[in-house]
Amino acid sequence: MPPAAQRDIVSLVRTLGSDARPVKQHQALVAVAAMCYGQDRATLTALTAAGAIPALVKLLKVVGGRTADVHRIAAGALWDLAESREARGTIRCHPDGEPISAAASAAIAAAGAIPRLVRLLVPGTPGEVQEVAAGLLCDLASSAENAGTIENTGAIPRLLQLLAPDTPAQVQRKAAGALTNLAPKRDYAVTIVSGGAIPRLVQLLGPGSPVEVQRNAAMALSSLPFYATDSAAAIVAAGAVPALLKMLGAGCHTRAQHAAAYSLRALCFFSDEALAAIDAAGVSDDELSEMEGQMLDAVQARTVQEGM
Repeated sequence: MPPAAQRDIVSLVRTLGSDARPVKQHQALVAVAAMCYGQDRATLTALTAAGAIPALVKLLKVVGGRTADVHRIAAGALWDLAESREARGTIRCHPDGEPISAAASAAIAAAGAIPRLVRLLVPGTPGEVQEVAAGLLCDLASSAENAGTIENTGAIPRLLQLLAPDTPAQVQRKAAGALTNLAPKRDYAVTIVSGGAIPRLVQLLGPGSPVEVQRNAAMALSSLPFYATDSAAAIVAAGAVPALLKMLGAGCHTRAQHAAAYSLRALCFFSDEALAAIDAAGVSDDELSEMEGQMLDAVQARTVQEGM
């Protein structure tokens, strides 16, 4: 990168963290966010070196006339950094199958982003802000260390609130994704179940939900039986099996079908009722296993591709 371009980046980042006039600071924020979205490796490296991550995190606490806009743009820029490809070998995948940079995610968490993001999930926050906050938390929750911080800051009850029927679909999708990443730990899974997640997630499996909401809801349900005792029976009692079987139909998107198969296979380990219902529907274990394998192969292929 030319030295002049590096100096421009340093200047923009300094403006983010300064007491500059709101208009000038907002212009710098928009410029930095555009660079993050562009995913140019050299630019992302320069932004990180200039201190963009702590500067953006600081803006999550801004109050004033353009608060929601600042929060949305700053969280969105951090989200793009979390899904950057700046370092080969640091890629994971979250429930949406998007690549995640372990290095960037750790830096974002270390800068104190998590409690500020959780505060943005409260009722009354604009939906577009909740979406980016929940989306970034979904990414950050891929790390066990970050997941602990997220749970300790009281995120789970707020994420559960975002599964409500009147919540925008994109917010529901990201909330369910974050819960999926939090569920594979016994204490968190129990908190999720006791908070009333199961009927809310089952409701999101219905045909009225967009395919990605259905998918993330199915993935969230698939983890719970392994970590929360008796949750499989509660999932079956809530009507999940017929809804998941319906998702296997030809009219449903492949990504949702694979997630439904994955969830049904998980239920079969813990519930004879689920196994009987699946057998009665004429779906064999081999068919479920094949669909589950296709889903895992697709995630693995995307991980390899993004890491190149």
